Amino acid sequence: MSNPPPAPPDTADREAVQALVRGLAVMRALGTRPAGATIAETAQATGITRAGARRILLTLAALGYARQDGRRFALTPRVLEIAGGLLAGGPLPVAADPVARALCERLECAVSVGLLEGPDVVYLLRHDPPRPIRLGIQAGFRLPAHASSMGWVLLAGLPPWQVEFQLRRSHLARLTERTETDPERLLAGIESVRRAGWSFLDSAAEDGVAGLSVPIRDAGGRPTAALNLSVRSVRFPPDRAEAELLPVLRAAAADIEGRMGHAVPPNRPTPPRPTPPA
Repeated sequence: MSNPPPAPPDTADREAVQALVRGLAVMRALGTRPAGATIAETAQATGITRAGARRILLTLAALGYARQDGRRFALTPRVLEIAGGLLAGGPLPVAADPVARALCERLECAVSVGLLEGPDVVYLLRHDPPRPIRLGIQAGFRLPAHASSMGWVLLAGLPPWQVEFQLRRSHLARLTERTETDPERLLAGIESVRRAGWSFLDSAAEDGVAGLSVPIRDAGGRPTAALNLSVRSVRFPPDRAEAELLPVLRAAAADIEGRMGHAVPPNRPTPPRPTPPA
């Protein structure tokens, strides 16, 4: 579950094709809902009329980019054709995919790589163990950054003023009882992650699921993506995750950085544990 994507932009650009703008908004809305959405839910999420949402959904289904199951519509894997070059051929997925796959097999945990796009984390790739803890997550899936350990790591790589600006203009949806939605507490938590260099959030996006994330840095040491493990909270409480998973996850991130040709110097002091907002 995710917060609704923003409504289609109200642009004065006469060259903009509004039908395409609305169609992309519908696709983004479906991308946040692995179980699909009804016409009414799609209209509400995008700001489009129900009649307009219905026409777009039926068009996507006719073209094979969506499937209809009763009253609900969901995206099909064919949408990956659109972003095939980015998701499969760029240097980051090429470097990260074999590392993430091996990490998933070794730890039997879900492993993801995500990028920050506006208020959301967009999944670049995902590998699930034989018994996945959450179904429906694949490349292109979106999750609100404030409810994701990947989001906290990536926001921590931005200047503090930019983080504050983004949080205050975002819709901070509460996905679970433990989702942090207070901007001041979010800023404090992200600042702690900035100092520590990693993030652990428990049940922020889904009850009983915890996320541990570290940055993947560019040649200048700036976080450009995040590497994530998703685990059962009861299996890996914070102390155990830090002791057993964090060193392995950091080594995997360093491996990806090395494969991309911009390894970060390893001899850095061990940063403190991030402190959750009080």
